Amino acid sequence: MAKKIDVAALSQKLNKTELKKLKFIIVGLLNDAFSYIDADKDAIELFNTWSDKSYQEEYDEQKNEMFSELKSMIKNEIGLDIDFDQDMDIEDPEAFIKMQQKLADAMKAKVENEGEQGTSKRKKSKKALEKEKLEKELEDNKTKSIRSIYIGLAKLLHPDTETNEDEKIRKQELMKRVGAAYVNKDLAELLKIEMEIFSVSLTNIDKLTDEKIAPYIEALKDTIEQLQDEFQLMSYHPRYQEISAFSWYAEKRAIAEIMDRKSNLQNNINFANSFQNRLEKNIDKKEFQTIINHLEDELATEDDFDFDDIFKLL
Repeated sequence: MAKKIDVAALSQKLNKTELKKLKFIIVGLLNDAFSYIDADKDAIELFNTWSDKSYQEEYDEQKNEMFSELKSMIKNEIGLDIDFDQDMDIEDPEAFIKMQQKLADAMKAKVENEGEQGTSKRKKSKKALEKEKLEKELEDNKTKSIRSIYIGLAKLLHPDTETNEDEKIRKQELMKRVGAAYVNKDLAELLKIEMEIFSVSLTNIDKLTDEKIAPYIEALKDTIEQLQDEFQLMSYHPRYQEISAFSWYAEKRAIAEIMDRKSNLQNNINFANSFQNRLEKNIDKKEFQTIINHLEDELATEDDFDFDDIFKLL
C-alpha cells in the first residue's frame, strides 16, 4: 500500500500540508508492515525517502529501546541486572534463544544464592535436613553413575583395541560424544550412547536390574524438567508470537479463534487489494485528498485499519 500511494502521489500536485500527511501515512504503513515481514531493498529505500531517520537509524533506536525496557522490567520484577548484547539481531530466533538462556541461568543462580543465604541464617528443620540429605544422595548417585558409565564406555570404545578401520572410526566418533557428555555431566547423553551400543529398548528394558535402571529414571526426570522450562519460555519466542495467545485456550476454542482471525485477515486482504487496484488508476486530486485524510485518521488511532470504510471511499 505504501508503495502504491508513493507512485500515485507522483501524479498529484501536493502542497506542504498534504506532503506532511503523506509522509506520516507512508512511514506509518511501512512500520506496520515491518512488524510482520522483512524489509526488502525497495521498502527500505522508500522508507529512507519519506522518513526523517534512515531505516537503519530507526531499527537501531527501536532495538536499543527494546533492550532498555527489557532490562528495566527484569530489574523491577526480578531484581536482576542483565546486560544484553547490543549487536544481537533481535529478528534471529537463535539469538533470542541465547538471550532467554542467559536470563534463565541468571534467575537460577539468583534463586540458588537466595536459598543458600536463607538457609544459613536459620536453623534447618528435621524435614529440611532429610530432604537435603536425600538430594545429596541423589546427586552423589548421579555423579557415580556418570563416572561408572563413562569408564565402562571408555574401555569398550577405546580405538586402540579395534583392528577394523571402519569400526575404529565409528568408535572414535562415539568416544568424542562420550567425552563431551562426561565433561558436561550429561547423564542423559551417556545413557543414550549406552543404549545405542547395547541396543537397550522397551522390548527388553524389563530385564534390567533396579540398580541399572535407576540412572535412566533420574536422567528422564531431568529431561522432563528441562523440557517444561523450555515449554514455558517458548510462548515468548518471536517465532510463535502470533499464536502464543491461543496456547492457553482449549483446542476447539483456539481453532475457532484462529479461523475467525483468518476470516478477518482475508477480508482485509481483499479490501487492500481493491484499494491498491484503485490507486493504480488515474484518480483526481479531490479523491486522492479524501483517501489521504482517511488514512491519516486510521493511522492516528493506532487501531487496525477499517478497510470497509476506506473501500466505500473508492
